[in-house]
Amino acid sequence: MSRAARRPKRGRDARHRKGSPPAPTAGSIDSAAALSAHSPPQTPEPRRPLLWPLLLLVVIQGVYLGTVGLVVFLSHTPATMLARDALALPGGPATGGSVEIGVQLVREPLPLVGPGVGGVEVEFFSEVPGEPEQSVGSAVTTPDGVAATSVKVPEKAGNYRFLARLPQPESLPLSSNEEAVLLAVVPADHPLLLVPVPEAVSPGLGTSAQPRSLETLWQLASSRAVVYVATTGSEPLSRRRVWLERSAFPPGPVLNLPVTSEARTGRGAEPQAFGEFLKRQDLSSRWDGDLWGVTRSRRNASALAFAGFRVALLGLEASGLEADGRTIFAVSSWEEARKKIEDRP
Repeated sequence: MSRAARRPKRGRDARHRKGSPPAPTAGSIDSAAALSAHSPPQTPEPRRPLLWPLLLLVVIQGVYLGTVGLVVFLSHTPATMLARDALALPGGPATGGSVEIGVQLVREPLPLVGPGVGGVEVEFFSEVPGEPEQSVGSAVTTPDGVAATSVKVPEKAGNYRFLARLPQPESLPLSSNEEAVLLAVVPADHPLLLVPVPEAVSPGLGTSAQPRSLETLWQLASSRAVVYVATTGSEPLSRRRVWLERSAFPPGPVLNLPVTSEARTGRGAEPQAFGEFLKRQDLSSRWDGDLWGVTRSRRNASALAFAGFRVALLGLEASGLEADGRTIFAVSSWEEARKKIEDRP
């Protein structure tokens, strides 16, 4: 064989052989198989558990425990009994001879839970000085917490007191075991003076009455029947009556706006709600005497005017405000309000 024949071919095949790995031999295959046989088996990576079912279970348990805790808390939270005073004409065949008095059971510190405590029996008693108490009726509170009964209206004008109690006090813890309910009997031709509390007489229940308001109200009460309206607000309604009595204001019925969850969210009653409440009382059609109201709120003044009252608006400019032919007068003080009211026929 010539030298040229023994020389390896150069070119494409030679370059391929130079860069390629050596082909496996029989010995290398047997060694790899033996190594694979003695190595531990490869286990698959475990799957991570899903967390959302566990989180959902925790949330459900939290809601359940929170609900149970709230129910237990409410069952031990004292409720408040709010009087629902009444204003009526003297009894007789012309007036029908009966009127509804009542109370409302509420949990005032918990505005987000709901206002009323339903399903509780309340009994009413007449309170006459020098005479034993006498039951005049009983009722079970509605879901809104209202219990009411009809009583006979006396023929003689004046303020008549009734007491409301629970026949079974252990059925519901109360902040006070009884509540006085006032029935004011006013002749049809007697003038009325309506005063929203506390805004007309004081900045708040924690402060004293406005200068001259107490004295002026007593002067006006000598010729008028004073009727208070407890509008909803930040202070509990039950404190309005206590504050009026402790401050020695003239006696008179306290008409409470119905306590609702919506009413608790604001600082005062909405004008529409206040006006509708006054309209339902139908004061202007039942009493043909001189009707006046005193307030510091422009909104309450408008509501009073639409309900048929002349209004003395304290401390605000109210010139030109008229509603249904009734005029709202701007006054600077209670003394000026008294002069305006007494000078008006």
